[in-house]
Amino acid sequence: SRAHLKSLETAYPNAPRSLLRRFASLPKTSDPDLSSLVKKSLSRRAQERAVPDALVAFETGAYLRTAQLTTERIFGLVRSLRRYGKPQNSAIEATDITTCIQDTRVVLNHRLKHYELSLDLCELPKAQVAPGEINQVITNLLVNAMDATPEGGKISVSTMHHSESIQICIRDSGSGIKPDNLQHIFETNFTTKNSNQHFGLGLGLSISKEIIEQYGGTISAENNTDQGACFTINLPTAISHKLNQ
Repeated sequence: SRAHLKSLETAYPNAPRSLLRRFASLPKTSDPDLSSLVKKSLSRRAQERAVPDALVAFETGAYLRTAQLTTERIFGLVRSLRRYGKPQNSAIEATDITTCIQDTRVVLNHRLKHYELSLDLCELPKAQVAPGEINQVITNLLVNAMDATPEGGKISVSTMHHSESIQICIRDSGSGIKPDNLQHIFETNFTTKNSNQHFGLGLGLSISKEIIEQYGGTISAENNTDQGACFTINLPTAISHKLNQ
């Protein structure tokens, strides 16, 4: 950074500017070996021949580490995408709800990165559901939260475990839901998205309600006491008798 370069120029006025720029561009670290290298290379003219080789070695290691971290992030994204979209996700199985939330967050990250997202995810038992359907519900709710909230606003996802059920709450700091619309929000073809920015068919929430209720669960909506809305899902951890009828 410029500030780092300026501080190096002040501390080592006789050092070559090209060398100072290379040190300033290195990633910040508390590595004592690097600190020692900086001091030796910038304060002792006798060390100048050895400095380029040592600096190249450190730069190579730093860039390889960056490449490794980037590769790990890419592999993590691919794993999330494969879990999120695999065809067998429509089959009922013992499902980790936390993984569903994390995978959906990864898939929607291109939009969620513009919001202040907070996750409060507790340890949960697995639920007997189809993970693909749960992903769909969480996606619908997060997209609605983003559509209702200006960029930079707050969106939170939290989970709780109540005896034999799992609770998922998705809150936003957006415009909230008009009181007259609360009783209709889950009806088919009912939508509040009629602006130029967002358009809806009124199917997302009704489909979400149908998915959750087929497992014997519930989904509800309410306005927060301060600002925005909250959608709450309650899912039983065991398969509902409705699925066996």
